[in-house]
Amino acid sequence: MEKRFSGIGKLFQQPELLADPGMSQGAMWLIEDSVASSIFEDVTTARGTASVVIGEENVEESLKNYSVVFSDHGTSDTADGTIGIIAPTRMEYGIAIPEVRYLASHLDKMTMMFYGG
Repeated sequence: MEKRFSGIGKLFQQPELLADPGMSQGAMWLIEDSVASSIFEDVTTARGTASVVIGEENVEESLKNYSVVFSDHGTSDTADGTIGIIAPTRMEYGIAIPEVRYLASHLDKMTMMFYGG
């Protein structure tokens, strides 16, 4: 399975990361070691929902200052993936959760159009 990250530059522009090298190191560790898969594997998501892992709930110590909002999309027999937002724990959850659900829903529709179903 190929992993892709985008929007990383915006993460490193956040005030917490600019002020705290430890938080920046945690973000780099997430990207370089692709630990994202371990975050997603421990949480099951139902289609149409978004899962949220907040700060201290993260298994990895270097991610305790971050929250992750994510949702699965697609189907395992065609194309599947996970879309999400990783940000400092002060993220606006009321905006992030619906956005992730919305994008996952549209990716589901695109997958069905392309692969049928």
